[in-house]
Amino acid sequence: MTDDLLRQAIEAIKSGDKQRGREFIAEILKTDRGNEQAWLWLTQTDISHEQKIKSLQQVLRINPDNETAKEGLAKLQGPPKPQSGLLKPRTSKTALTPAPPPPAPEPFSPAPESFSPPPSEQAQTVEPKPGGYVATNLGPG
Repeated sequence: MTDDLLRQAIEAIKSGDKQRGREFIAEILKTDRGNEQAWLWLTQTDISHEQKIKSLQQVLRINPDNETAKEGLAKLQGPPKPQSGLLKPRTSKTALTPAPPPPAPEPFSPAPESFSPPPSEQAQTVEPKPGGYVATNLGPG
């Protein structure tokens, strides 16, 4: 009899008559509280979000390895909540605030008159000459 009621419940749910499917499943669960498939199919009826979670938890009590129930429960419960002690909720004191602006750059100061770059960095001029250009070193050295 339970198998017939479950089959009728599944047919009703698949055809869109979720209330009728729930009524069949309620009949099954009156006499067989450990019917894993009935609890699983109950989640496809017109029950509330909280009732669906409880139904899937019941499936996992009956069969902790039921992957369909694990996946359904994960979807219904949303992303996992942080474990206590790892992350604390933000309060007004710990809320994100913009970082302070970086310090202003120091004003540019030209090199002292006594500064002389090393020979490899000394300025050069390029003068045109017949047949090409010639670089002339302008610095000491």
